[in-house]
Amino acid sequence: MSGEGRVFLGEAQRGSFSTNKDGQRIRVLGGGLVGKLVVAQLHELGHSVTLVDIDSKALQWATEIGVETLPQSALQTSSLDTSQADIWVNLLPGELGDKVRLPLLERGARIIDLAFTLSDPRQYDNLAKQCGATMLFDVGVAPGLSNLWVAKALELLRQNGEAAQSIEIKVGGIPQQSDSNWSYMAPFSPSDVIAEYERPARIRIDGINCQEEALSRRHIVDDEAGELEAFLTDGLRSLLDLDCPNMLEYTLRWPNHIDRFIQLRDSGALSPLRRKETLEELYQHWKFDPSRPEMTLLTVLVRGENSDWRARLYDAGESGWSSMARTTGLVTVAAVEAMVAGTIPLGVHAPEQVWQELLPLAENHLANAGVFLSSG
Repeated sequence: MSGEGRVFLGEAQRGSFSTNKDGQRIRVLGGGLVGKLVVAQLHELGHSVTLVDIDSKALQWATEIGVETLPQSALQTSSLDTSQADIWVNLLPGELGDKVRLPLLERGARIIDLAFTLSDPRQYDNLAKQCGATMLFDVGVAPGLSNLWVAKALELLRQNGEAAQSIEIKVGGIPQQSDSNWSYMAPFSPSDVIAEYERPARIRIDGINCQEEALSRRHIVDDEAGELEAFLTDGLRSLLDLDCPNMLEYTLRWPNHIDRFIQLRDSGALSPLRRKETLEELYQHWKFDPSRPEMTLLTVLVRGENSDWRARLYDAGESGWSSMARTTGLVTVAAVEAMVAGTIPLGVHAPEQVWQELLPLAENHLANAGVFLSSG
């Protein structure tokens, strides 16, 4: 498959898409960089959107574009009234996002979930079915679009009579140019970024699931976007349930970024006594600067016995939206569209479980916005 049948979704192939004409009541939990884009897109598509957030500036922004708002107190278990919304979009940081999952599922909610946590939400699958609830989790770029592409590649290999031999995913959201400091801006919760750097990476080697230290297997990647450094992180998650003997996921950063983090970590700056102060400093160093050009890059390589399948996403932002907001947010909007259409069954599902329903929608949303995609 490598080099054949490759599809480039660019200007000439962008098409229009539509959603259910009857607007849904959608409650978005979290109005960060990604949350704002999701709110704006869903509002533009005619849905009745309510944003829940602790940040008064985010709530003011939402009010100014005509979106209803609620304070973070609406996230208390007693306030999670599922009769008030048709679909819930969970964009809260990891631990906080995890706390709202169970009560929403118990009350039969339909949920699009981006809260990145160590726990596997599929533990609630039977409960969700019993309660008439649906949740699609790990919706974004990687995990998210990467899962959809992997599932498609495995199916194409199967149709070709081949077994998959390896899966390799590489992803990063970074400034377009490096600097003498961290060469990084956190497009989502910095605490989730640090957790990614500290949590052991679950991978598969020669058919055996194992763990390796995060930030290991470092190597240079020569991409059109620049010479970047790749290192292991814990992003495979539900993909480890698929039938493939070798699976690895890497995060991409500019060279020297991880050296700097390792030096900080090894100095004891993240020890319990110094951790809070260090995190506050990192939050300032990694603060997202909307005036600085940035980019998001995702590559997926699935090797078969006789052929390879490759896919690449690249975006540099547009119309005041960051690339990570666009790429993550547009896949999220596609997931909402799939939920509205009723193509996501009861239960808790990873993206690859519904790839045939979700991938065309996700690619259409991304391509329509001018995000570069190639695959084949």
